Amino acid sequence: MSCECFNCDRYINQIKKLEEILDEHGLEYNKIKMGKIKIVPDTPAMIDLRDERIEELVNDHYDERLFLMGYKGVVEFIHKYVVVDDETSSIVYVCADQSKKVFHYYTEEGLQKDIRCKDLMDAIYDPLVKKVSKIYHIMINNIYDSEEIVVDDDSDSDDYDSDIEEIIAEELHESKPSDGDEKTVDERVNEAVALFLEIKKCLGKVRKPVVDILVDLLSL
Repeated sequence: MSCECFNCDRYINQIKKLEEILDEHGLEYNKIKMGKIKIVPDTPAMIDLRDERIEELVNDHYDERLFLMGYKGVVEFIHKYVVVDDETSSIVYVCADQSKKVFHYYTEEGLQKDIRCKDLMDAIYDPLVKKVSKIYHIMINNIYDSEEIVVDDDSDSDDYDSDIEEIIAEELHESKPSDGDEKTVDERVNEAVALFLEIKKCLGKVRKPVVDILVDLLSL
């Protein structure tokens, strides 16, 4: 056997039971060689990680609601939009080995493996960080309700530096909570900054929280 889909376990178990029956009755037969099983998507459709598609998905579907969910919003975006076939809505990226966090998907070159979602996360990183930054700037601007912080519409330009953005955010992320029930401006800004940093890091330096959930969601 070279693959495993949703029905393969059932077929393999039936084969093993038949072999046991033949063994019990001393009947000769040619055993089916069971090679190393590869878990593959239940469809031969290829995953589309082209920049054009990812940017379109990000612009159309990643919004403030997902931003406010932090890294879990990134997981929802990936699971609902990125790893599905646009026409059939079938999953085209599956976890093949939960312990080693190995994922399988098809390309024109055939079956591919992606360890700890590196290919997937690298593909969504740039467009998603830029969209996250835009949402973050809009939230900060709305909190201050002034023109002190202006959302830069040119953030998609080549000179955009997300690392500088992160440094600036970390410098802002220092205010302490107030004693009152109502949140201060600084606290609201601090919450927005914390979400921005969480999302930025889960896309780049600290991907484990996202990968761990995807392992559970995409395992066959």
